[in-house]
Amino acid sequence: MLKRLIGNQEKKFIINAIMIWGISQITLHLLLILINISIATLTSSLLYVFLGFKFYGKNVFNKKKYSNFSFIKFLVMTFILWIGNFYGINFFNSILNNKNISAIIMIPILAIISFTSQKYFVFK
Repeated sequence: MLKRLIGNQEKKFIINAIMIWGISQITLHLLLILINISIATLTSSLLYVFLGFKFYGKNVFNKKKYSNFSFIKFLVMTFILWIGNFYGINFFNSILNNKNISAIIMIPILAIISFTSQKYFVFK
Protein backbone atom coordinates (compact mmCIF):
# COMPACT_ATOMS: atom_id res chain seq x y z
CA MET A 1 0.00 0.00 0.00
CA LEU A 2 2.82 2.43 0.82
CA LYS A 3 4.30 1.89 -2.66
CA ARG A 4 1.05 3.16 -4.17
CA LEU A 5 1.12 6.29 -2.02
CA ILE A 6 4.76 7.14 -2.63
CA GLY A 7 5.81 7.05 -6.26
CA ASN A 8 9.26 7.48 -7.77
CA GLN A 9 8.97 11.26 -7.97
CA GLU A 10 7.93 11.48 -4.33
CA LYS A 11 10.88 9.28 -3.30
CA LYS A 12 13.26 11.54 -5.23
CA PHE A 13 11.71 14.55 -3.52
CA ILE A 14 12.20 13.06 -0.04
CA ILE A 15 15.83 12.10 -0.74
CA ASN A 16 16.64 15.55 -2.15
CA ALA A 17 14.77 17.29 0.68
CA ILE A 18 16.79 15.44 3.32
CA MET A 19 20.05 16.25 1.53
CA ILE A 20 19.25 19.94 0.97
CA TRP A 21 17.87 20.43 4.47
CA GLY A 22 20.93 18.68 5.93
CA ILE A 23 23.36 20.89 4.04
CA SER A 24 21.51 24.05 5.03
CA GLN A 25 21.36 22.93 8.69
CA ILE A 26 25.08 22.10 8.84
CA THR A 27 25.82 25.48 7.27
CA LEU A 28 23.55 27.22 9.76
CA HIS A 29 25.18 25.60 12.78
CA LEU A 30 28.72 26.26 11.53
CA LEU A 31 27.87 29.89 10.81
CA LEU A 32 26.25 30.30 14.24
CA ILE A 33 29.67 29.58 15.74
CA LEU A 34 31.32 32.25 13.60
CA ILE A 35 28.82 35.06 13.03
CA ASN A 36 25.62 36.57 14.43
CA ILE A 37 22.27 34.80 14.27
CA SER A 38 20.59 37.04 11.69
CA ILE A 39 23.38 36.67 9.10
CA ALA A 40 23.72 32.94 9.79
CA THR A 41 19.99 32.23 9.37
CA LEU A 42 19.73 34.44 6.28
CA THR A 43 22.75 32.73 4.69
CA SER A 44 21.47 29.21 5.39
CA SER A 45 18.02 30.16 4.10
CA LEU A 46 19.47 31.58 0.87
CA LEU A 47 21.58 28.46 0.45
CA TYR A 48 18.44 26.35 0.87
CA VAL A 49 16.62 28.39 -1.80
CA PHE A 50 19.40 28.08 -4.37
CA LEU A 51 20.12 24.40 -3.67
CA GLY A 52 16.44 23.54 -3.48
CA PHE A 53 15.61 25.24 -6.76
CA LYS A 54 18.47 23.54 -8.57
CA PHE A 55 18.19 20.04 -7.07
CA TYR A 56 14.38 19.78 -6.99
CA GLY A 57 14.15 21.11 -10.52
CA LYS A 58 16.83 18.80 -11.92
CA ASN A 59 16.56 15.64 -9.79
CA VAL A 60 12.84 15.53 -9.02
CA PHE A 61 11.05 17.38 -11.83
CA ASN A 62 13.60 16.70 -14.61
CA LYS A 63 14.06 20.32 -15.69
CA LYS A 64 16.92 20.94 -18.09
CA LYS A 65 16.43 24.72 -18.35
CA TYR A 66 15.27 27.15 -15.73
CA SER A 67 13.47 30.45 -16.16
CA ASN A 68 13.75 33.47 -13.92
CA PHE A 69 10.00 33.24 -13.41
CA SER A 70 10.33 29.68 -12.07
CA PHE A 71 12.97 30.90 -9.63
CA ILE A 72 10.70 33.72 -8.47
CA LYS A 73 7.85 31.22 -8.00
CA PHE A 74 10.19 28.98 -5.97
CA LEU A 75 11.26 31.96 -3.85
CA VAL A 76 7.62 32.96 -3.23
CA MET A 77 6.72 29.36 -2.37
CA THR A 78 9.62 29.16 0.09
CA PHE A 79 8.56 32.42 1.73
CA ILE A 80 4.94 31.23 2.05
CA LEU A 81 6.12 27.92 3.54
CA TRP A 82 8.31 29.81 6.00
CA ILE A 83 5.31 31.92 7.11
CA GLY A 84 3.12 28.79 7.27
CA ASN A 85 5.74 27.04 9.36
CA PHE A 86 5.88 29.96 11.78
CA TYR A 87 2.11 30.08 12.25
CA GLY A 88 1.77 26.29 12.30
CA ILE A 89 4.37 25.91 15.02
CA ASN A 90 2.68 28.65 17.04
CA PHE A 91 -0.73 27.00 16.58
CA PHE A 92 0.38 23.53 17.65
CA ASN A 93 2.48 25.01 20.45
CA SER A 94 -0.64 26.74 21.82
CA ILE A 95 -2.26 23.29 22.08
CA LEU A 96 0.73 21.13 23.05
CA ASN A 97 2.93 23.68 24.83
CA ASN A 98 6.02 22.19 23.15
CA LYS A 99 7.75 24.05 20.30
CA ASN A 100 9.91 21.12 19.23
CA ILE A 101 7.04 18.66 18.90
CA SER A 102 5.04 21.36 17.13
CA ALA A 103 7.89 21.83 14.64
CA ILE A 104 8.09 18.07 14.06
CA ILE A 105 4.34 17.95 13.37
CA MET A 106 4.81 20.64 10.71
CA ILE A 107 7.43 18.66 8.74
CA PRO A 108 5.08 16.36 6.80
CA ILE A 109 2.54 19.14 6.30
CA LEU A 110 5.16 21.43 4.80
CA ALA A 111 6.70 18.62 2.73
CA ILE A 112 3.35 17.79 1.13
CA ILE A 113 2.62 21.44 0.39
CA SER A 114 6.15 21.97 -0.94
CA PHE A 115 6.04 18.94 -3.25
CA THR A 116 2.58 19.81 -4.57
CA SER A 117 3.48 23.47 -5.09
CA GLN A 118 6.63 22.59 -6.97
CA LYS A 119 4.92 19.98 -9.12
CA TYR A 120 1.91 22.09 -10.13
CA PHE A 121 3.16 25.67 -9.77
CA VAL A 122 6.93 26.14 -9.75
CA PHE A 123 8.19 23.52 -12.22
CA LYS A 124 4.94 23.03 -14.18
